Amino acid sequence: MLNRQRGQVLQASFGGARGLGGAGGAGGAGGAIGLGGAGGAGGAGGAGGAGGAGGAGGAGGAGGAASDSGLDIGGAITSRDGIVDAFDPSALQSPTLGPLDAVLPIKRWEPWIRANLFDTELTRGLEYEVVGEHGLRLQLACGGGPLVTLFRPDAPASMARQVELVAEYAALREDRAAEILSQVPQLATYWASVVGLHPNRTPRTLELLGAVVRLAISVEMRFKHAFAFPRPMQYSAQIQPMILTPQHSSYPSGHSTEAHAVAYTLLHLLGDSQTSLRGRTLLRLAQRIAINRTVAGVHFPIDSRCGRVLGMGLAGYVAARCTGPSTALTHLTFSPTPEAMDADFMLQPPGQAALGIGEQAGPANPWSGDAAQDLLAWLWDEAKQELP
Repeated sequence: MLNRQRGQVLQASFGGARGLGGAGGAGGAGGAIGLGGAGGAGGAGGAGGAGGAGGAGGAGGAGGAASDSGLDIGGAITSRDGIVDAFDPSALQSPTLGPLDAVLPIKRWEPWIRANLFDTELTRGLEYEVVGEHGLRLQLACGGGPLVTLFRPDAPASMARQVELVAEYAALREDRAAEILSQVPQLATYWASVVGLHPNRTPRTLELLGAVVRLAISVEMRFKHAFAFPRPMQYSAQIQPMILTPQHSSYPSGHSTEAHAVAYTLLHLLGDSQTSLRGRTLLRLAQRIAINRTVAGVHFPIDSRCGRVLGMGLAGYVAARCTGPSTALTHLTFSPTPEAMDADFMLQPPGQAALGIGEQAGPANPWSGDAAQDLLAWLWDEAKQELP
């Protein structure tokens, strides 16, 4: 149930059942279990609501105002009957039409509509290509070049140390239980504590991070499907995870991908370096979220390392799509070496090349300069103004 709820929450938006908002709101980004918790992103009158971007069943929801009860509908009918005269065509108003496909109207759309627009643009042009017997590459269409290339471990026998590490991490389960359980459906409260996210103060930032998480889920699941890698419990009956093991591939870790995608996006947005206090804190949080999944018994450290590479690549891609041609793209690769297979997951491991992590010049910036591109630029600029 918890794993199913997490999927619904993160597809809907960024927060979740214990998200950042309040109890009400007329339609919008939250949905029943979306961005702002049970009632939406912003509390009474806020961005969430009963419908919203995800609703209980995914991206789309029922939408609509939360107060459209039968009593309200009946009252609206009788009120109109009491105050409206015979229809007068001579009194028609004349709404003006703006330029075609302009950015400005996006401010008036409900958050769940904006979410669909952002998702469409961020996934436009992404393709996947199998590389050899063990690799899958995410790249831009039309010869744009690769963004992220990942390879899976090539032999079950090489997992012995990884399984041992999962067993060792089980000693931390009692200490980490509260974190692990709360991070199954959502991660928003943890990011909020570091950078001060709140639906009333940073609504556009939450929309941006929601788009990042939804993109990460879409991409990570394609890699998971391709790699179809066994979970820790499939290697040893002694692992005995403390939570229900998700029924999809272990590699790469979705939590690690999403956490690092958000952390690196915030670094881009805030202009912080990885060595600043806030930068270090964001990356440590992403690392801890990833490691908690190993403590729980559902992921290997190598899953988290792979997820970090994928998340970092996606964050760079989002920043490039939102900020323009001056932002360079990097092609990140991960091909687990024997050293990586024997290593725990560390945030800044020495000798990354020895662990199979590569970095090289990426494809040309996919900035299109069209009206659709302007939607992403608008969201980024609005979010940037909200953060200190």
